[in-house]
Amino acid sequence: MTTDKLTIAEYEKFNPVFNVPFSVGENGATQKIELSFFVPNMLVAWRVNTLLTKEPDTIEWIKGFEAGEVFYDIGANIGLYSLWATASRGVQTFAFEPEAQNYHVLNRNIYFNQLSDRIRAFAVAVSDQASFDALYLNQAQDKAGGANHNFAEKVNCHHEPMVSNFSQGCFSVALDDLVYAQGLPKPAHIKIDVDGIEHKIMAGAQRLLQDEGLRSLHIELNEALSEDLAIIQQLTDMGFTPRQGSRGTSPGLTSMVNYTFER
Repeated sequence: MTTDKLTIAEYEKFNPVFNVPFSVGENGATQKIELSFFVPNMLVAWRVNTLLTKEPDTIEWIKGFEAGEVFYDIGANIGLYSLWATASRGVQTFAFEPEAQNYHVLNRNIYFNQLSDRIRAFAVAVSDQASFDALYLNQAQDKAGGANHNFAEKVNCHHEPMVSNFSQGCFSVALDDLVYAQGLPKPAHIKIDVDGIEHKIMAGAQRLLQDEGLRSLHIELNEALSEDLAIIQQLTDMGFTPRQGSRGTSPGLTSMVNYTFER
């Protein structure tokens, strides 16, 4: 073997997995959880290392889940919050992640933690209708753990033209169709983090949003977009109470805010 080349057999021996122990205090008790993560690059390593600190309001929201409830993770990426909610709260999770590299890592994480009976992952985009189209990948994050991709339109989270040198074929579904036509269990909680088509997901979930069994939603919204501001008003009119959470700090992302809606 030369110093700059690996054989396929040698490459196959690599198995970059982080085994991470967590100690979480709640109601005077300490819960110990160990999760395993497939870590193929530094971006994924960063996501794993910041699971509990990057979005503390998301972790706090998940604390309110009850065992046996159904959780939809829309825009699951590599599945960090799917894994955390399932392992720490005992929920049944359905994860939706259309980007192929993220979907691969998501399923590896499910496999390594032996959670295939409690987390079901789907390689589809959630939108306002069933359709075949393209998922445009953000050139700056075109790797596992990447984000800010968009379905059907080559635009970024601000609905501005996006640089994308690659797009993959993708199928989209509407939440109302998933639940009321396909028979997926109704969710008690929904997380939506899709970087641009939140308003389309809302449009495809009008019946589900009125179901009293839906207790809460956690959505990353762009306060600079009228479409996203309309979501806040729409959910408030439906009886949800909005609560503003963490705000983006990176350049160009300060208008991105996590909102929790509870009824």
